[in-house]
Amino acid sequence: MNYALLANLQLGLLVLFSLGITSVSYTQQLNGESEFWQAADAVNRPLLIVVVDTTVATEWEGMLKVHQAQEDYNLLILKDTSDLGWFCQRVNATLNEEPINKRRVYLLGALAKEQQAKYNIIDRQILADEHWVDPTETLSLQQWRDLWGQFQKHTLWTYDVEAVQRKATIVERSERVEGGIGLSLMTSTTAFHSSAEGLPNGIRFWSYNAYRKLHPRWLLNFSFDVGVKLPNPQRIIQEQIFSQVDIFALFNGDEVEITLDTEIKGHMTGALGVGLSYLLPSKGRLLPYVGTDLRFFGGNFFFGRIDTTIVIDSSGGFPSGGSPDDLNLRDGNEDFTPTNFFYLTLSPHVGLYHQLGERLLLDLNAAYQPDPASFRQGEDYFSLFRWRMGLRYRLIGKRSTRYEYLRIAATP
Repeated sequence: MNYALLANLQLGLLVLFSLGITSVSYTQQLNGESEFWQAADAVNRPLLIVVVDTTVATEWEGMLKVHQAQEDYNLLILKDTSDLGWFCQRVNATLNEEPINKRRVYLLGALAKEQQAKYNIIDRQILADEHWVDPTETLSLQQWRDLWGQFQKHTLWTYDVEAVQRKATIVERSERVEGGIGLSLMTSTTAFHSSAEGLPNGIRFWSYNAYRKLHPRWLLNFSFDVGVKLPNPQRIIQEQIFSQVDIFALFNGDEVEITLDTEIKGHMTGALGVGLSYLLPSKGRLLPYVGTDLRFFGGNFFFGRIDTTIVIDSSGGFPSGGSPDDLNLRDGNEDFTPTNFFYLTLSPHVGLYHQLGERLLLDLNAAYQPDPASFRQGEDYFSLFRWRMGLRYRLIGKRSTRYEYLRIAATP
């Protein structure tokens, strides 16, 4: 029973596979039979575009092959179709890719009048001449030579071709090869819960970032952020000492008391991020986007408190070393406490690009960087709300230029 079921399944798969092969081959055969292309041996030769009724395509193709071999011109034969967009696309592809004399492009139509009418909606300024014949009219090779001679009398001026190309020029860049680098200044406010002292209410970062376009609307982002605030304890202490020292009292031999009561705060922070952004549909130069990053954040925060009194007794005078003989430190409080935060998190963001030109983007961005410890009610956490503004320089490839010589310029 199982063998019979297996045999039936294999037979069914074989039938489906055979039908699939037949369907693919048939489609490819249709595409191949819908056109005929023969390039000229020499460059800068004319182009003859022939649109012909399907029923007489074979007869016309046979005669034109013979004549093309004798006169050496570019020959493109297309069967009549209701899809005029495909017709324009195929002709434009030939005119863009082949070294054809654009001043001598001719159109021959072997179609009935009712079939010819639909081609009137195409802008055909690139054509130097065109001629339409009834498909039932059979031309001999000599008659076709005479008609080709009539075609050859018509040639566009160079400035006419240039005028057509100015109207038809399309400059494109591949949207999937775009990348970019940027530099931003980022300011953040903190939402922390910790018993540590000296944690800042805000941090300023320099953000080095880059992106790569994976899709017309998807960007892969990389970022490296650095925030540093290093105090100068020596300068801070010197300023407090100099502000309290009485030089005249020292020279008079009096006792001078200097009180140091200050806090020294600083931090070194950094972050690495990688993530995706999605460009929202928009018009004009403004490009809003949303996304999320996977970020690793590390921060070292240090806080020092100095509460000390220095007593200088200059009653014994100054020795040759230049300092008082009696310098005492009274009991005080000196404390230095570092605090560290390290975590990996997902950081959602929203932003806006403003195109300043072809290469520059003004980037405005807001993001929330949560510390995972805040979700599990940890004792210490350090989350950030980040605002960023900067410039991005787009790295894009060379521009490609093509022309839409034929285009649908009117409604049916």
